[in-house]
Amino acid sequence: MTSTFLDIHDFACGYPGGFQLKPVSLSLKKGSITGIIGPNGSGKTTLFRGIIGELQKKSGSVLLGGQDLLSIHRKEKAKLLAIVTQDTESIGMTVEEYVLLGRMPHHKSWQFFDSAEDLEIAEHYMKLTGVIHKRDKQLDHLSGGERQLAAIARALAQEPTLLLLDEPTASLDISHQGQILNLLQKLNQELELTVLMVIHDLNLASEYCDFLSMISGGKVYTQGTPEQVLNYQNIEKVYKSVVVTRTNPISGKPVVFMVSQKSLNNKAINKVNK
Repeated sequence: MTSTFLDIHDFACGYPGGFQLKPVSLSLKKGSITGIIGPNGSGKTTLFRGIIGELQKKSGSVLLGGQDLLSIHRKEKAKLLAIVTQDTESIGMTVEEYVLLGRMPHHKSWQFFDSAEDLEIAEHYMKLTGVIHKRDKQLDHLSGGERQLAAIARALAQEPTLLLLDEPTASLDISHQGQILNLLQKLNQELELTVLMVIHDLNLASEYCDFLSMISGGKVYTQGTPEQVLNYQNIEKVYKSVVVTRTNPISGKPVVFMVSQKSLNNKAINKVNK
């Protein structure tokens, strides 16, 4: 937990004629869970897409275990990192067939069928993610939460050292949010899997992440532990919203409460009436 595993140094990227991410530096320790947070349009997904090589680099470097991640062959890269997006494809295949796609980077030349080892690994991660009982179901017959779990199983079948997730709990209810994030926490602890995820919900980010990087206006505003990042001053400055922060009595992590304009107005009126 002490060595730098993913080192992003002065990395910038962007869209042709569109949004540009300013140079970002971020270091992840091996076996950590790091969250990228920030308001809509701040550059979170741009950074994510730049890291995985979907957007052309403008400057800087992304090193994974000392290797230049952006110059590694695609197949070799897929053995090192796996990606889970917020929208899992609802394609016409079974859960097992979908999870087995994660074994493709490990296939040998001219290997057209899954080996016994591939099947064993896929089954292991379907059990671990709790979708084994859905293995013969069509992916598009699953709920959103179940599809996300299947996507995580497919990513794990790649046997990566780094798992990247873009809004893994988007549009899910609190039950499925907890199920997915508790699973990621378990994988992090048991497999020493390093996790980097873009996440909107500040309370979920606080509860489940070891380290946070808050992005604003295409650059890093601040980063550190949830306790260092999630204070009301930082949140109000970046999100332009009035909040109250307290401490979760069980986990000791920060909790963020929104304050409505009505409540603020009533408070002001009450002060005048006293």
